[in-house]
Amino acid sequence: MITFDDSVNLFRIRIDTTDPENIWHIGTPQKNIFSSAYSIPNAIVTDTANPYPVNNHSIFYLGSGGDIMLDYHWALLNFKYKVDCDSANDYGRIEISLDTGKTWTNILNGGYWEIKDSAGKMINSFYTNDTLAFTGTTNGWYNFSSYFNLPPYFYDTLIYKFSFNSDNVVENRDGWLIDNIVFFDDAESINENRIPHVVYPNPFTSSVTVTSKKMFRKIEISNILGKTLKDEPSFSNRLTLDLSNLNAGIYLYSIVFENGYREGGTIIKEQ
Repeated sequence: MITFDDSVNLFRIRIDTTDPENIWHIGTPQKNIFSSAYSIPNAIVTDTANPYPVNNHSIFYLGSGGDIMLDYHWALLNFKYKVDCDSANDYGRIEISLDTGKTWTNILNGGYWEIKDSAGKMINSFYTNDTLAFTGTTNGWYNFSSYFNLPPYFYDTLIYKFSFNSDNVVENRDGWLIDNIVFFDDAESINENRIPHVVYPNPFTSSVTVTSKKMFRKIEISNILGKTLKDEPSFSNRLTLDLSNLNAGIYLYSIVFENGYREGGTIIKEQ
C-alpha cells in the first residue's frame, strides 16, 4: 500500500516534473474541503494549499513490474479519494499502458470497476458505461476498485497514468485528492506444475462452484485489500460456496491443496 507517509513504495510514484504547471504534490492537504489525508498526514493532491488553476493538465504515474509470456494475467487497482471540481468540464482520468507508455487506454473502458462511498454504498460502476467518473464533488471519502484483464504476451512494465484536467473557467475549488493506493500486478506463468481448476459462474450473483483435478483442503475468499472474508474447509475436488452475503464487487479466491500449494484468481459479484 502507498500511503505517502513513508518512502517504502514512493519509488513507484513519478510526478511529471517536465511540466512546470504540474500541480500534483505529495504532502499534507490544507485546503477548503481537502483538510486532511485519509491516512494522516500525507496524500497526493492537486496542490496541497491552492485551488486548481484554469487550463491545467497535470499528470503523475504509478508503475509496477511485469512478467514474461503469461497465460493468465490481471491487474487490480484500489485507492481512497475525494474530488471537488466542476462536473464534466473539470475531471480526473486514469489510463493504463502495457507498452511502456507508447499507447494508453482509459481504465474505465477496459474492465470491471466500481466506486463506493465510506458506508459501502455503490456510487458508480462499469454498468453505467461512464468514462468520466472522477468529476463533481464527492460526499466524503470514496473508494475506487478496478479489475483489468491483461492480454497474454510479453511486456516489460505496467504503468498507470493519473491526470487532472481543467477548462478555462475559474472555479476556486480543490481538485483531486488520492490516498492509500493498493495495486496487484498478478500473473500465473506457464507452469507444468499448475493444478487445473475451474471457478464458475464468474461473474456470479449468489454462489460459485470450485472444481479441480486434485483434492483440495480449503478455499479462501478475501477482498482486494487481502482481508479474509470466508475460509471454507473441504476434503474433495468440488465445492459450492454461498457468497450471497457479499456486496457487489471484486474478490480474490485462493485454493489450498493438500501439500500446501495454492492456486488463485479473482471473482466478480454482480449487483
